[in-house]
Amino acid sequence: MEWLDIYDENFERVGVKERQAVHRDGDWHRTFHGWIVRSDGLLMFQLRSATKADYPNRFDVTAAGHYAAGETGLAGLREVTEELGIQVGPDQLQYGGIRVRVRQQPGLIDREFSEVYFIRDDRPWSAYHPARQEVDGLLAITIDDGLALFSDRLTAIHGLYFDAVSGRVDRRRVLRAEFLETRDPYFLTVTIMADRFLKGQPIAI
Repeated sequence: MEWLDIYDENFERVGVKERQAVHRDGDWHRTFHGWIVRSDGLLMFQLRSATKADYPNRFDVTAAGHYAAGETGLAGLREVTEELGIQVGPDQLQYGGIRVRVRQQPGLIDREFSEVYFIRDDRPWSAYHPARQEVDGLLAITIDDGLALFSDRLTAIHGLYFDAVSGRVDRRRVLRAEFLETRDPYFLTVTIMADRFLKGQPIAI
């Protein structure tokens, strides 16, 4: 069983509950979002595995996951290691704030406080070893293309796609519809903050 800390709407911890029950009952809980940004201006997304129960074959945050009960802050870096197969040090991170998200579907009420971190990482593609049960590939897009795509000025862009099976990197055309749908302009905000992160400017989600 996986146990999570649960919170009230004011981000005050109120107890511990098993993960499945948390999503059944709609309890507030904490998650980690790690966005990898390269010094050459590329923002990275993961392609969720085709076997995932939720949102398969959609581009999403580079690495993400739930904090287990008792975990805080940089403990979320294990998600980067588990999903992408790389080690990231605290000196590569900058905290970007908390994103509040609520989503609901049959049998699921998901209320999350997502702690967002930006990670500068320039290692070669060959250093990545994505977990096949989680990630089918990685996509890197330019900041400018991301701004155009997520502000709906474009419906498609090209990026560099790393296939987790073949290990090949190819130029790939991607549609806006291939990204995870969000009610808030999260990906646009992240792209803006990624640009500020690279420029050494303050960031806040």
